Amino acid sequence: MPADNESGEGAFGLGQEMADAVAREQSHRTAWSGGSSPLSDLRYQSGEGDLLRLRPAAADAAIELVLEEAISSDEAQLAELRGALTTDDFYTLITFTRRSIVRALRGETPALIGRALVGLMLVDPERLDARDISWAMALAAWAIERLGSSREDLLRDARRVGPAAAIDALTQFLDQKLDLRDWGFVEVSTPSGAGLAECGLAMYEPTIDLVEVAFRIADAIEEDRYEPASLTLASDLPMVWFRDADRQRTQDSIARVRATISIRSQPRPEAHEHPSTQMLLMFVSECASGVDAEWLARSASDAAGESHHSAVARRGRLVATLIARSVVTGVTSVETAESITRFERALGASLDAVSMSDEHSTARVDERWRPWRRRGHK
Repeated sequence: MPADNESGEGAFGLGQEMADAVAREQSHRTAWSGGSSPLSDLRYQSGEGDLLRLRPAAADAAIELVLEEAISSDEAQLAELRGALTTDDFYTLITFTRRSIVRALRGETPALIGRALVGLMLVDPERLDARDISWAMALAAWAIERLGSSREDLLRDARRVGPAAAIDALTQFLDQKLDLRDWGFVEVSTPSGAGLAECGLAMYEPTIDLVEVAFRIADAIEEDRYEPASLTLASDLPMVWFRDADRQRTQDSIARVRATISIRSQPRPEAHEHPSTQMLLMFVSECASGVDAEWLARSASDAAGESHHSAVARRGRLVATLIARSVVTGVTSVETAESITRFERALGASLDAVSMSDEHSTARVDERWRPWRRRGHK
């Protein structure tokens, strides 16, 4: 999945490619006279697509059963299955693939990736943004090499059910030396095991465990009225969220930031009638100095007003900036200048927990991440 834009808002399949795929899906559904999809009732819930803080998901086992049946199907049965699957089903299979990769990284059998590849072989690339299936294949190919697994063993079932074009595309990825970071992710160690974090292109050289800070803040957000939050490492820190009184000083302070993680969420359905109209966006940054951190914290606080509301906390060189706003003209923000202040205690406590006990440690980011970051920031 591509890295997020500077606002921290990313999504599967944006643009003309997806619009064309939707049109082809509608035509297919109109012409389809076969049975219903065995995946129609299987959907991942909010937060279950998070590859960094992987949560158990009931859909995993049910999807595995569908894929086991597909492996034993003949050509006519496979054609029927492919025709019955919908675009939503294809994205469910992509999420299953991504989750299977992390489960394997955490010590479960690598055969999970082989099963996931079977699911990818059932996807019709004409009925989704084809870049998304390529992304999933690339992640799977990277994981096979990362785990040192037998390529032929994991491809055996996929070859049995996959069309030649899909097998060829997958083989091309397997024949390459893939860098996970070129596909928008980085491997991160967490207390629960390895995970995959989305990553941007900004500098990321923290001297403290910034991931732990972000986890604590994300937990606080989720304990409130918000959906499970998603994190992006190496995020930009956009000027738009800061007061413009001394623009050059703010730009210089941002340019010196060592690392930023963005966290994004939206209200739960029971908290707002139209959750997608609301944005909750957090930036937690390690600055080059306490002076820079103090300036950015003050600038972020002063910038709040008609366009957005904010809560800000600062400890030493760390700054956490929480922003809430409506993204639709005419729709009122779910937060007010007063209500958002309830997060300030949690933000401060999250910064305290790491900055006081972990001031001189290195962040728990795979060391393979660091050389790539330096290539972009001499």
